[in-house]
Amino acid sequence: MPRVRDETQKRVRDWILALPKVTGKSLTKIAEEAGVAVTTLTKPANNPDHKHVTSTVTIAKIIDTHGVAPPLGFEHLKPMRGLAEPEAQEYRYDAEPDVDGLIKAYIAGRPSITAWVLKTRALEHLGFMPGDIALLDLNASWRAGDIVCAQLYNHERGRTETIWRRYEPPYLVASSTDPAFMKPLHEDSVARKGVVMVSFRPRLGTGTSEAS
Repeated sequence: MPRVRDETQKRVRDWILALPKVTGKSLTKIAEEAGVAVTTLTKPANNPDHKHVTSTVTIAKIIDTHGVAPPLGFEHLKPMRGLAEPEAQEYRYDAEPDVDGLIKAYIAGRPSITAWVLKTRALEHLGFMPGDIALLDLNASWRAGDIVCAQLYNHERGRTETIWRRYEPPYLVASSTDPAFMKPLHEDSVARKGVVMVSFRPRLGTGTSEAS
């Protein structure tokens, strides 16, 4: 039994150590956003001999909040579909020089524009796929047909979800076969965040990019 426990500890610790690379966030930020104590991640990360196995509740909160895969042996703890999964993450610079240059050239002198990497399939029938980069103008006014970003308060989970939809006044709608995204959202139920001005898809395997 102790050997099994030690092996479980190792698998969970390896998973914790990989979280910053997968999410692009520090362990502190990961824990805070998931609503768990920071030390539940930092203690095992900093001490290979730490004897406490991170609880399934903590692991479940992290995979639910950040949309990451569970550690080996915890496959039953899967993130919920739809709004429980992060629909995008902020673009991380210094990954692909050509892509960095393209983004920086577009947003030069326009501090209201931020870059995001889409993770959602909510707009797949409109040509927006996971991995696409979207440049979001936080100051732009919404117009019918725009691809927009908004924040929706999830009462069941007690937190705000950031979503990406097409604006068809007075609703925000998805364009996907996934039933998790099918419910239209009234514009009065969300906080407006911005409008997608440009999107493009990095070319796989080369680090270059093509406009779309």
